[in-house]
Amino acid sequence: MKKVTKAVIPCAGFGTRFLPITKAVPKEMLPIVDTPSLDIIVDECINSGITDILIVLGKNKKCIEMNGSAMAVLAAEAFVGSEPFAVVYGDDIVFNGDKLPAIGQMIEAYYTTGKSILGVQEVEAKEAIKYGAVIKGQQKGRYCEMKGVIEKPALEDLPSTLVSLGRYVLTPDVFDYIRNTKPAKNGEIYLTDTINDMAKSVGVYSYEFEGRRYDTGDKFGYLQANIEYGLRNNEIGESLAKYIKELAKNL
Repeated sequence: MKKVTKAVIPCAGFGTRFLPITKAVPKEMLPIVDTPSLDIIVDECINSGITDILIVLGKNKKCIEMNGSAMAVLAAEAFVGSEPFAVVYGDDIVFNGDKLPAIGQMIEAYYTTGKSILGVQEVEAKEAIKYGAVIKGQQKGRYCEMKGVIEKPALEDLPSTLVSLGRYVLTPDVFDYIRNTKPAKNGEIYLTDTINDMAKSVGVYSYEFEGRRYDTGDKFGYLQANIEYGLRNNEIGESLAKYIKELAKNL
């Protein structure tokens, strides 16, 4: 089995939820306290044993992500070649302290199964409809042999609250599956739809990774990340905690 040494980080979105600042600064460069969020993602990859990283950008942030997440991955085909590889979304930060980072856990899960791995966590149903929800098959511990995955299902169609959260380890046959994935109604080609096709043919596992995940593509998630990373910061953590306690008295 080939080692996973390459990672792809798609960073081609518009960042419309953070306008007007993203007219001047790419959303992936917005700071978490004093560190660009992309730098945190890159460190996660390095600390997981990744040696080669490709960051996928669109010209003027326009030409790739508008076609969907799967096309951003397809753009990395020449970089990946015939090796298994990690995909780490720039909008998702996972804090795991001194433990193995999230994508490192995913890599270990790939070595265990030999199959493409979808990184998941359990969330509330009202949140699950925003993501790719897993159709569960046989489950053992943190592993689940997937029957499929549905991108942003309606609440009444929700197959589970186990959802995809921006971490993948994929086998190189994913590129052929992307080319054969049908566009969604909005014309975009979703990576979750590709994973769904793979689950039904060659098999895919989900793995429930450990760690506190922040959706930094969302304003509230971004603020949560800044507050909690600030509380962990040796320089300002104690002062910030004191400020929050005082502030809470007046809420």
